[in-house]
Amino acid sequence: MADYTDNGLLASIKALETVVKPALDATDPLATEQLRLVSGFLKFLRARIEHGYPRQLFELDHALRLAQQVAADAVLLNSPELSQRLAAAVAQGQAAAARAVPLPADVRSAAAELATVVAGVARAAGSADAPLRRRIEQQVMAGSKRWVEMQRAWFAPMGFDLRPDELPAIDQALYSPGSTHN
Repeated sequence: MADYTDNGLLASIKALETVVKPALDATDPLATEQLRLVSGFLKFLRARIEHGYPRQLFELDHALRLAQQVAADAVLLNSPELSQRLAAAVAQGQAAAARAVPLPADVRSAAAELATVVAGVARAAGSADAPLRRRIEQQVMAGSKRWVEMQRAWFAPMGFDLRPDELPAIDQALYSPGSTHN
């Protein structure tokens, strides 16, 4: 069966704008605002839907790289539980990424676990000695630059970015050098 997602989104947007909007009570600003928000989100979803899976792969790749960067220093935090959880999350991420066609649920799960564990490493670093804390903080900040750039490019159609002319195209932002899936 053919994928009618785009047609469904277009029909939904058209129904909201040509049927629902004229039927709204013009004196109800909340209803008008909600209609604008829902219609805007559907337009955004339509513009980004084809990039959803590449985004998931980007996030897995990003989280895996960041976890691998902090792994050696995470051991120095003297938290065997955190180190074991980080190692397990890295293994889970690598297994998901190694599949010929990674399952979206596996990709999301692995990326989420990696992000959670890296956040735990960053929190634990807050009580570490200054050089170790700085090193972990710098690794996280440096490793997050591409993620922030991708997020800005992802949400560019929403019109919130103060410098949209500086943003890369979404395809360029999602490209991960060295990734096996890009």
